[in-house]
Amino acid sequence: MEMQQTFQTKKNIYCLNICTSLIMLGVAIYFIILYAQNKHSYCTKPIGTFLLVSGITSLFAFFFGILSIPSADERSNKTSTCQKLFSCFSSLIGLFSFIWFIIGSVWTFSIEKDDCPVFYPVSFWYLIITFILLGVSCCLICCCAFCCFYFYRSHKELKEVEKNTDMSTDMSMDTGDLSSV
Repeated sequence: MEMQQTFQTKKNIYCLNICTSLIMLGVAIYFIILYAQNKHSYCTKPIGTFLLVSGITSLFAFFFGILSIPSADERSNKTSTCQKLFSCFSSLIGLFSFIWFIIGSVWTFSIEKDDCPVFYPVSFWYLIITFILLGVSCCLICCCAFCCFYFYRSHKELKEVEKNTDMSTDMSMDTGDLSSV
Protein backbone atom coordinates (compact mmCIF):
# COMPACT_ATOMS: atom_id res chain seq x y z
CA MET A 1 0.00 0.00 0.00
CA GLU A 2 2.79 2.41 0.95
CA MET A 3 4.66 1.67 -2.27
CA GLN A 4 1.52 2.43 -4.28
CA GLN A 5 1.13 5.79 -2.47
CA THR A 6 4.77 6.64 -3.18
CA PHE A 7 4.26 5.81 -6.86
CA GLN A 8 1.09 7.94 -6.95
CA THR A 9 2.91 10.84 -5.30
CA LYS A 10 5.76 10.64 -7.82
CA LYS A 11 3.21 10.45 -10.63
CA ASN A 12 1.47 13.59 -9.34
CA ILE A 13 4.77 15.45 -9.04
CA TYR A 14 5.75 14.50 -12.60
CA CYS A 15 2.33 15.60 -13.85
CA LEU A 16 2.70 18.95 -12.06
CA ASN A 17 6.20 19.38 -13.51
CA ILE A 18 4.95 18.63 -17.02
CA CYS A 19 2.07 21.09 -16.71
CA THR A 20 4.35 23.80 -15.32
CA SER A 21 6.91 23.15 -18.06
CA LEU A 22 4.26 23.40 -20.78
CA ILE A 23 3.03 26.71 -19.38
CA MET A 24 6.62 27.96 -19.23
CA LEU A 25 7.13 26.83 -22.83
CA GLY A 26 3.98 28.65 -23.98
CA VAL A 27 5.01 31.88 -22.24
CA ALA A 28 8.52 31.64 -23.72
CA ILE A 29 7.17 31.19 -27.25
CA TYR A 30 4.75 34.10 -26.72
CA PHE A 31 7.62 36.38 -25.63
CA ILE A 32 9.68 35.46 -28.68
CA ILE A 33 6.77 35.98 -31.08
CA LEU A 34 5.83 39.29 -29.42
CA TYR A 35 9.38 40.56 -29.83
CA ALA A 36 9.59 39.37 -33.45
CA GLN A 37 6.38 41.20 -34.35
CA ASN A 38 7.23 44.42 -32.49
CA LYS A 39 11.03 44.66 -32.42
CA HIS A 40 11.00 48.15 -33.94
CA SER A 41 8.52 49.48 -31.39
CA TYR A 42 9.67 52.52 -29.45
CA CYS A 43 10.72 51.91 -25.85
CA THR A 44 12.96 53.97 -23.55
CA LYS A 45 14.34 50.86 -21.82
CA PRO A 46 15.16 47.52 -23.50
CA ILE A 47 12.07 45.73 -22.16
CA GLY A 48 11.56 43.98 -25.50
CA THR A 49 15.06 42.55 -25.18
CA PHE A 50 14.25 41.49 -21.62
CA LEU A 51 11.22 39.54 -22.86
CA LEU A 52 13.14 38.03 -25.79
CA VAL A 53 16.06 36.84 -23.65
CA SER A 54 13.64 35.58 -20.98
CA GLY A 55 11.84 33.56 -23.64
CA ILE A 56 15.04 32.11 -25.06
CA THR A 57 16.45 31.18 -21.63
CA SER A 58 13.11 29.58 -20.73
CA LEU A 59 13.33 27.46 -23.87
CA PHE A 60 16.87 26.40 -22.98
CA ALA A 61 15.79 25.65 -19.40
CA PHE A 62 12.88 23.58 -20.72
CA PHE A 63 15.05 21.50 -23.05
CA PHE A 64 17.92 21.05 -20.59
CA GLY A 65 15.38 20.11 -17.93
CA ILE A 66 13.99 17.39 -20.18
CA LEU A 67 17.45 16.14 -21.11
CA SER A 68 18.57 15.94 -17.47
CA ILE A 69 15.69 13.63 -16.48
CA PRO A 70 16.98 10.08 -15.97
CA SER A 71 15.71 7.63 -18.53
CA ALA A 72 13.21 4.98 -17.44
CA ASP A 73 15.39 2.07 -18.58
CA GLU A 74 18.25 2.96 -16.20
CA ARG A 75 18.21 0.42 -13.42
CA SER A 76 21.09 1.82 -11.36
CA ASN A 77 20.99 4.90 -9.17
CA LYS A 78 24.08 6.33 -10.84
CA THR A 79 23.57 9.35 -13.05
CA SER A 80 25.38 9.49 -16.35
CA THR A 81 27.97 12.11 -17.19
CA CYS A 82 25.63 13.53 -19.81
CA GLN A 83 22.86 14.00 -17.24
CA LYS A 84 25.29 15.70 -14.86
CA LEU A 85 26.36 18.03 -17.65
CA PHE A 86 22.75 18.90 -18.52
CA SER A 87 21.99 19.48 -14.83
CA CYS A 88 24.99 21.80 -14.62
CA PHE A 89 23.78 23.77 -17.65
CA SER A 90 20.29 23.93 -16.13
CA SER A 91 21.77 25.40 -12.95
CA LEU A 92 23.73 28.00 -14.92
CA ILE A 93 20.62 28.92 -16.90
CA GLY A 94 18.70 29.23 -13.64
CA LEU A 95 21.33 31.57 -12.21
CA PHE A 96 21.35 33.68 -15.38
CA SER A 97 17.53 33.79 -15.39
CA PHE A 98 17.49 34.98 -11.79
CA ILE A 99 19.94 37.82 -12.54
CA TRP A 100 18.11 38.66 -15.77
CA PHE A 101 14.80 38.74 -13.87
CA ILE A 102 16.21 41.34 -11.48
CA ILE A 103 17.53 43.44 -14.37
CA GLY A 104 14.17 43.20 -16.16
CA SER A 105 12.37 44.23 -12.98
CA VAL A 106 14.53 47.33 -12.68
CA TRP A 107 13.95 48.24 -16.33
CA THR A 108 10.21 47.62 -16.19
CA PHE A 109 9.47 49.39 -12.91
CA SER A 110 11.68 52.40 -13.74
CA ILE A 111 9.47 53.57 -16.63
CA GLU A 112 5.83 54.37 -17.17
CA LYS A 113 3.34 52.65 -19.44
CA ASP A 114 3.48 55.45 -22.04
CA ASP A 115 7.25 55.01 -22.46
CA CYS A 116 6.81 51.51 -23.88
CA PRO A 117 3.21 50.84 -24.93
CA VAL A 118 3.75 47.40 -26.49
CA PHE A 119 6.14 45.59 -24.16
CA TYR A 120 5.43 47.31 -20.82
CA PRO A 121 2.03 45.70 -20.04
CA VAL A 122 3.31 42.21 -20.86
CA SER A 123 6.49 42.66 -18.84
CA PHE A 124 4.66 44.31 -15.94
CA TRP A 125 2.10 41.52 -15.54
CA TYR A 126 4.69 38.80 -16.10
CA LEU A 127 6.77 40.24 -13.26
CA ILE A 128 3.78 40.81 -10.96
CA ILE A 129 2.49 37.25 -11.45
CA THR A 130 5.99 35.86 -10.91
CA PHE A 131 6.40 37.87 -7.70
CA ILE A 132 3.02 36.62 -6.46
CA LEU A 133 3.92 33.01 -7.25
CA LEU A 134 7.28 33.41 -5.49
CA GLY A 135 5.54 34.83 -2.43
CA VAL A 136 2.97 32.04 -2.34
CA SER A 137 5.73 29.44 -2.80
CA CYS A 138 7.75 30.90 0.07
CA CYS A 139 4.67 30.89 2.33
CA LEU A 140 3.90 27.27 1.45
CA ILE A 141 7.49 26.21 2.05
CA CYS A 142 7.53 27.95 5.44
CA CYS A 143 4.19 26.38 6.41
CA CYS A 144 5.37 22.92 5.35
CA ALA A 145 8.65 23.35 7.22
CA PHE A 146 6.77 24.44 10.35
CA CYS A 147 4.38 21.47 10.09
CA CYS A 148 7.24 19.01 9.55
CA PHE A 149 9.11 20.46 12.54
CA TYR A 150 5.97 20.36 14.71
CA PHE A 151 5.07 16.78 13.79
CA TYR A 152 8.68 15.62 14.15
CA ARG A 153 8.85 17.22 17.58
CA SER A 154 5.47 15.75 18.61
CA HIS A 155 6.54 12.33 17.37
CA LYS A 156 9.81 12.59 19.27
CA GLU A 157 7.99 13.61 22.48
CA LEU A 158 5.53 10.75 22.05
CA LYS A 159 8.42 8.30 21.73
CA GLU A 160 9.94 9.74 24.93
CA VAL A 161 6.64 9.29 26.79
CA GLU A 162 6.29 5.72 25.52
CA LYS A 163 9.87 4.97 26.51
CA ASN A 164 9.37 6.41 30.01
CA THR A 165 6.06 4.54 30.38
CA ASP A 166 7.72 1.26 29.38
CA MET A 167 10.56 1.87 31.85
CA SER A 168 8.17 2.67 34.71
CA THR A 169 6.11 -0.43 33.92
CA ASP A 170 9.24 -2.57 33.96
CA MET A 171 10.33 -1.04 37.27
CA SER A 172 6.96 -1.66 38.89
CA MET A 173 7.09 -5.29 37.76
CA ASP A 174 10.58 -5.62 39.23
CA THR A 175 9.57 -4.13 42.59
CA GLY A 176 6.45 -6.30 42.63
CA ASP A 177 8.61 -9.39 42.38
CA LEU A 178 10.79 -8.25 45.30
CA SER A 179 7.90 -7.53 47.62
CA SER A 180 6.51 -11.01 47.22
CA VAL A 181 9.68 -12.61 48.56
